[in-house]
Amino acid sequence: MPRNNAAGFPVVCLGSPDRSDACPSMGCPRPHSVPGGPLRPNRARCATRVLIPALLCTAISQAYALDIVDWGIDGVHGIDGAFVGAPGTAGTVGGTSFASIVLGTDYWNSTSAYGGAGGWGGNGAAGDAAIAGGNAGAGADGGAAVSSTSTAPPEGTGGIFAYSNAYGGSGGSAGVPGASGGAGAGLGAAGGNGGAASASSDAIASGTDMAQSNSSAIGGQGGSSTGLGGQAGHGGLATVAATGSSSGGGQVSVYTTATGGNGGAGYGGANGGNGASISLVNAVSGSTTGDLHLNQSANGGAGGYSESGIAGAAGNASSSLVFLDSGAAQLSGSVSATGGAGGSSVGGSGAVGGSGTASISLGGVGNVQANATSSGGSGGYGYGSSGMSGAGGAADSFASASGGDYVSVTSYASGGTGGASDGDGATGGSATAAATGSSATGGQVDVYASAIGGNGGWSNTGHGGNGASISLVNAVSGSTTGKLSLSQ
Repeated sequence: MPRNNAAGFPVVCLGSPDRSDACPSMGCPRPHSVPGGPLRPNRARCATRVLIPALLCTAISQAYALDIVDWGIDGVHGIDGAFVGAPGTAGTVGGTSFASIVLGTDYWNSTSAYGGAGGWGGNGAAGDAAIAGGNAGAGADGGAAVSSTSTAPPEGTGGIFAYSNAYGGSGGSAGVPGASGGAGAGLGAAGGNGGAASASSDAIASGTDMAQSNSSAIGGQGGSSTGLGGQAGHGGLATVAATGSSSGGGQVSVYTTATGGNGGAGYGGANGGNGASISLVNAVSGSTTGDLHLNQSANGGAGGYSESGIAGAAGNASSSLVFLDSGAAQLSGSVSATGGAGGSSVGGSGAVGGSGTASISLGGVGNVQANATSSGGSGGYGYGSSGMSGAGGAADSFASASGGDYVSVTSYASGGTGGASDGDGATGGSATAAATGSSATGGQVDVYASAIGGNGGWSNTGHGGNGASISLVNAVSGSTTGKLSLSQ
């Protein structure tokens, strides 16, 4: 008999209907940890028992729920140099994963895609008195992940849910260059870049049923690199889109989150990888005559650490939403943007924190609430007597809303903390915030804006960094014939 997953749904592995032991509690072989990446199923066990190249598990329930998970194949590792001074070979690219449900009729539909990890580069062989050590083999890029879910069950389920998750594969680490035997060491190689991730979801409810649509994507982490001349891999990109609707006025909630992959670490003189920047523009939408909630979040990836090289740059984050609605009784929207942390360095300079920029503009016929929140990333640390730290990232928020009744608008911005150092700490990041609101029918309007400067970084032996100064001048405004509240 099939096992049940955590929700109590019976689980069947496609391609292995008579071997339910190949799918533990959540429908996939038991995971093991992969450095810098998500948990992965035991692919060897899966290949033996499921007999398919990439795992595709489906949880099928008598309560009408469908979950699909797909794992890309890991790339093949490179081969170490086999003789004196021989280079390592490069790994191969991780496999792409794709999970999809198109207009599912179950009340709960979920897809998850995990890109395969890039193969590691082989190590260079040691040199001798006449032959330099072999160069390291390059790590390969992680595989892309694409997840897409849409659900449109018959009326009467009460509520429907569409979830989509994508995780780019981790880039493979470069090999280690061969040691010198007197003629010089080998050179480092590039780590693989993290795989891209893309997720989309659509929940289509009939009648008064509520609908929830949620998509999340995380770019893969870059692979590490070792040795002079090496460059760690960069973080993978992430894109999302989500929409939802209810034909009879049910509540509709739509959420998206995109997170850039972190840069890989550089050792022994290799440079750190850059974190991926994220930009979301109108990634959420929905329709109903009831309550409509929209939420959009962007997060930049962190820059990679470097030992005696250049630290990886932080990923910036931008989240922007403009949405005009003529049907919802209540409309609320929230956007957020968080910059990634700057990479740290030993003997070099920490990188500046990533910027966060959030902007929202909503228009509706009933109650309307709009919120924008931004945060700058923290600056990278600078270790060692000659190390310098990176400044905190800047934050910028703007929010605007107009409605036919009560209107609430909030805007928050917080600069990133300056990096710490064995020398002098770095300055905190700047912050700006502004907000405006209006009501066409004399409803109450509340407008609030807050900006907080980043703290300066601490120092072990030198001076601490300065905190950021903030100045807000006429940052809030509003209009109504009723009650108006402005605060900054």
